[in-house]
Amino acid sequence: MYAIHRKARVLLGLLAALGVAACEERGAPENALSPVFSSASVSAENDTVVAVFRTNPVGSLTANIGPHKLSIPAGAVCAPALSGYGAAYWDLPCAPALGGIEITAKAWTMPNGHAMVSFSPDLRFAPTAEVLLYLRDKDVAMGDGLTILYCDAANACIDESIADPSLATRFDLRSGFVYRRIKHFSGYMVAMD
Repeated sequence: MYAIHRKARVLLGLLAALGVAACEERGAPENALSPVFSSASVSAENDTVVAVFRTNPVGSLTANIGPHKLSIPAGAVCAPALSGYGAAYWDLPCAPALGGIEITAKAWTMPNGHAMVSFSPDLRFAPTAEVLLYLRDKDVAMGDGLTILYCDAANACIDESIADPSLATRFDLRSGFVYRRIKHFSGYMVAMD
């Protein structure tokens, strides 16, 4: 049963991507200041959904990563070569990226049934920007029992909201999302307290 649900989620992600591609082929008008919905390329590797998309330096971006979603406002991405990366940099001002950056996101379900998403390349966001990561999770109805943890390259996972309450996990029971503000890319997973 679990494998059927996972395959259904992958199929829904692929269908959503095809719908976007169909809209783009019909020549939907583009406005650089309006939100961009992007899942330029979505595929499935085993039980992992892979989405490749490009940031938009002058407009906002909403990207689907399988059943999950990422929302980046205009001007939020820091220029990688100029901004530095690591905990010492998260709250420092940065020069915005002037061009689009291709991002690869991978999403899967952990053996405990909770969501995990990783991003490449590592990026950070302007500390004043509200970049939001929405993860669908089977236990969203538990509310306060779930936390989205940041996981570094060594797979050490921490609750960043302990040091920064603006990164606290929130819940949208109606849509089934666990979500939070993020200040940087690497990996994020849903954990149960």
